[in-house]
Amino acid sequence: MVQWISGDTVNNGNYTIEEKIGKGGFGVTYTAQNQNQEKVVIKTICEDALSSLGADKCREDFSREVRLLRRCNNAHIVRIIDDFNEDDLPCMVQEYIDGQDFQKKIFEKIVNGDLPFRESEALRYIQQIGEGLKNVHESGTLHRDVKPGNIMLRSSQEDSLDEAILIDFGLAREFVPDVTLTHTGFSSDGYTPIEQYERRAKRGEYTDVYALAATLYSLLTLKKPIPSFFRNLRGTDSLEAPQELNPDISNVVNQAIIWGMQLLPEDRPQSIQDWLQALFSEEVESLPSSPVLARSVDQEYQRLQKLLNEEKWLEANQETVALMLNACNINNRRFLRAQDIANISCDCLSTINHLWSDSSNGHFGFVMQRNIWHDAGSPEDFNLEAWRKFSKNVGWFSGTTPETGPIIRRRVSQANSVEELPPGYLPNLSGVLELETLGWLEGINFYIDQIGDYFNSNRFFLANLFSRVDQCRL
Repeated sequence: MVQWISGDTVNNGNYTIEEKIGKGGFGVTYTAQNQNQEKVVIKTICEDALSSLGADKCREDFSREVRLLRRCNNAHIVRIIDDFNEDDLPCMVQEYIDGQDFQKKIFEKIVNGDLPFRESEALRYIQQIGEGLKNVHESGTLHRDVKPGNIMLRSSQEDSLDEAILIDFGLAREFVPDVTLTHTGFSSDGYTPIEQYERRAKRGEYTDVYALAATLYSLLTLKKPIPSFFRNLRGTDSLEAPQELNPDISNVVNQAIIWGMQLLPEDRPQSIQDWLQALFSEEVESLPSSPVLARSVDQEYQRLQKLLNEEKWLEANQETVALMLNACNINNRRFLRAQDIANISCDCLSTINHLWSDSSNGHFGFVMQRNIWHDAGSPEDFNLEAWRKFSKNVGWFSGTTPETGPIIRRRVSQANSVEELPPGYLPNLSGVLELETLGWLEGINFYIDQIGDYFNSNRFFLANLFSRVDQCRL
């Protein structure tokens, strides 16, 4: 596959590429200019998807997204301008949205210690996306991937208020209400309803209701909800009421979010309109009460959960490495290599990330690290400068050299709270914390494998890890 660079022209010179701005599990996006010097976004299929899903399946899904966007006519749905083929790959041209997605805005608020979005502000954005989703559902389609990262915020040309735009319809599928259909299983950790973990299940507007309610949960608490499959496995519901995390949330909104995020589809509002009416009602309706507190996670992860709850961060780091090695069926060494990451299941990564994030109020975990990694540069290029910037941002560098195991242990041990450590500081899977526990032969192997070329081995390891996190849609 050809990687376009700045200055390349496509579609017979109609568009000039500016830069690559994103790459996910399915597509890669670029900014470009048309012949009128207007900025647009061009999306095509990425090489990873072609190799993992197959060219025919990718083209079919891409064509479906184009058809869907052409059917949608709503100010809060990203607008498609053109589509064409280039280098034997389908491409679509979309309007350029000058702004950030909500995931980045949530991340900035966490890093800066800011308060969550005001309730009135968050409700305005959610209502806008809800109106867009109603248009999508009227065409017989589900978005299936509503989340903060797929909602852009741009300045309105008519007034001073920003407006929310729903993007990324790559997972959208047609549906027949309450009829069992086969859809590709996937999850966006924290925002995916339980029925989307099954290939064959009944789906309806209530599927997107869950994701939109979970998005509002995050805007008002700056915390990602516990994944639905966790709630299902535990036997008793473990969703923490948003009002417990942010007492400024009104009773009506608190109950509406809980209703929209009910685990079973039949217990949720059956349409976006029903949920929006509850969300903007003046009195608390007879909605489901606050969920029950959590039981423990699966036995495999109980020790990690216990260590994290007790804030035994160093022991938890060691247990995390052990769990990931076990997931790869590796029992002859005690450190991870870059090539191991592809063998770790999405459920394993999601579980470990959730436990770290939940115990630190979002301060630690793979998702926090991945966001910092993306902010540092372009991860798929394994850029050395971006890796150095990331390492400094998470505190793994002292000046120009990486921190050693003893330094990390002392720093963690002396911290009185998670806030005294940089965001994303843990877990540290580089192996430096495990080096002191290795035998002499394994230590030599580790030194040759990692420390001997630390700068390259560590950045390739992290690139693989965060690429996997992206693929798993954490």
